[in-house]
This record gives sequence, C-alpha cells and structure tokens, in this order.
Amino acid sequence: MPSDERLALVLEALDAPHAAFRAALGTTADQLAHYLTEHRRGGDGPDRVTQMAQELGPFASERIDARKFSSLFAPPSPAASVNGRALDAIEHARATLADMAARGQSLVHVDVPAGGDLISGVARGLEGIGRAFSAVRAFEAARHGGQGSDGGQGRTTRTAVETPPSPSPSPSPLDVFPFSRWGQAERRRCPPLVVTLGGADLGAGAAGLAPFLDGAVKLVLLVEGEAPPAPLVRAITPGTFVLQSPDIEPERLARMIAWDGPGIAAFLSATAAQFIHDPSGGPALGHRLTVSHLPEEAPSRALGGVSARQQADELRQLAELAALATAPSPAVESGEPALAGPAPALSSSPLPPVDPVDKLAAWLLSQADLGDLG
Repeated sequence: MPSDERLALVLEALDAPHAAFRAALGTTADQLAHYLTEHRRGGDGPDRVTQMAQELGPFASERIDARKFSSLFAPPSPAASVNGRALDAIEHARATLADMAARGQSLVHVDVPAGGDLISGVARGLEGIGRAFSAVRAFEAARHGGQGSDGGQGRTTRTAVETPPSPSPSPSPLDVFPFSRWGQAERRRCPPLVVTLGGADLGAGAAGLAPFLDGAVKLVLLVEGEAPPAPLVRAITPGTFVLQSPDIEPERLARMIAWDGPGIAAFLSATAAQFIHDPSGGPALGHRLTVSHLPEEAPSRALGGVSARQQADELRQLAELAALATAPSPAVESGEPALAGPAPALSSSPLPPVDPVDKLAAWLLSQADLGDLG
C-alpha cells in the first residue's frame, strides 16, 4: 500500500481523538475571546468609551462626555486589574489556540526525512502540540499578574508575562514548549502523534523513544522500507501499550487509544516480528502479551546504525518474553494454590469510557478557570 494511503488510513482511524483535541482548542480560544471582550470593556479604555458613546446615541454626542460618563459604570476588579500588557498576552494566547485548532492534520503528523533523527522529529511534533498548553499557562500568568500554573502538578509558580513580540526571526515564547516541561496533566491530554519515517531511521531511534512514553502519550510510527525485526521490544513495560504489525487495523489502534496510559504502535514490513502488548489484559505477562509472528531467519547485517547482533538480541528478547507469557504458572504446575492478594498497582483496568471532547475541553477550560466571566 503506498505511503500516502497508509497515512490516510491511520489518520482516519485516529480522527476521533484528533478532532476532540482541535475542538477543545477552538472552545478554549472562544472562551478567551469572550474574556478579552468583557475585560476590554472595563475602565475608561477606548473600547469601553466607544461602546458607551454608541449606547448614548447621536443626541448625546455633543452634550455628554462619554469618557467621564463611562467611568461611572466601569466595573471594579477583576476587569480593572487586567492591564493592557496582560490583555495583549492573553490575545496572543487566544490567537495561538485558534491557529492550532485550524491546522488540521499538520498539527498531529511529523515526517522524518530519510536519514533524519526520529527522536528530534518526535520532540518537534510534541513541542508543536505543547503550544496549546503553553497558551493556557500564559493566560493564567497574565490573568493573575504573573501567578501561573505549573501544568497541573499541584503547585503555583511565578512566571514573567511578556508582551507578544513583534515579527522577528526569534520565536515567540508560545512557539517553544518542549515535552520535558509538560506537567502530568498535560502529558495525559496529548493527542496521538503520527510519525512517518524510513525503517533504517526507526532502528537508529526506537530505543530513545522511552522518555516520551509517559502520561497518556500515544505515538504511531508509519514505517517505509526494511527495518530491524523487533525495534519496539524495549518499550514493553507493564503500563505501556505496544503494537508492532504490518497491518493497519483500526480496531487495534482503538484499543491503544482506549488504554489510559502511554502507547506506541509501529506499522512496518511483514518480515518483522508481530506482537501486541495490551496492559488492560491483566496483571500477568501472559494476559498482556501476544506474539503472532517471529522471523525465521536471524538478522545478517547492520541497519540504521543497529548491528546485526543488536537486532538479534532484540528478537531473542521478544522470543523469551513470548515463552514466559505462554508458560504455565509454577503454582499451577506443581498443584499448589496460587497466592491470593491484590493485583499490582500497574495492572489497573481501563477507566469507563468518557467522551473525548468533554474530557479535553473540561481540562483545558479548567486550566483557564473562566468562571468569573459572567
């Protein structure tokens, strides 16, 4: 299947969470626009004076000083407490969210060119998504005069509020928000990131993706050309959903999206190993891991900086995990009763289904805390 068709198929399968994230961005941008409208009416600013003059009508234009008259009705704090510099910062945050909401698939798709760095590509894609979280933080900082949110980690920090820069080669603060600065709440609200790349580049970078697999971050790798046989085996941990397959099956992608934790899927050639590790299956490895195909021939040459020995080790690791997953429990084999006790903490079952639009919008709007707009 040509790469553009495979990409279209993956994006179609992930349309619901992607659309939900964009909808939440648009909703939050609208709320910030309403906030700006309400607060720019405050005080004796030009917007408030112009509005009052229009309300008084032409008869009063030569008889009543609209500025003095509007001051009689200027609302007190919080409107008067948000100065022009802060409002400019909030407007920049609103524009950032509105722009992201309108971007379409470019917001959630990164292409790594041949010979490129997979880790840098994923970091770049997440940094772009992170602009939304940076905008919400900027709003909080501007609204509270520099008292900003730390991304949902339970603390409040002082951050500088900067006036949006004039057009220049230097990036805006809202254009740079690396994954390393995301809080846990932000890592749990990231939409799935789709990455297209060559097989050799997957071999060179797969082992370095682990730091991104946190919160509920989902990575979908669409691989072209020959790749190492088991590049994702290093990602198998009790709480991480891992899928390696030649076939793009929407049902399996839906299972990964439904998992309330991190996940990674790679779609590569049919000659590679095929397996799925689903943490929702249960506490034991045998409940979580299913290996449906192992290559018959051992790797014979280096690929993308990964030696044949390293590839063989990854394949052997997967084979040994598969053997452990299918082996009978020692307690059952010996006729002894299994030990009773609570399931491990990492084996929690998935949460009840929640509408993704409501989930994302509720979090973004709770970060903005716009309850005082009325």
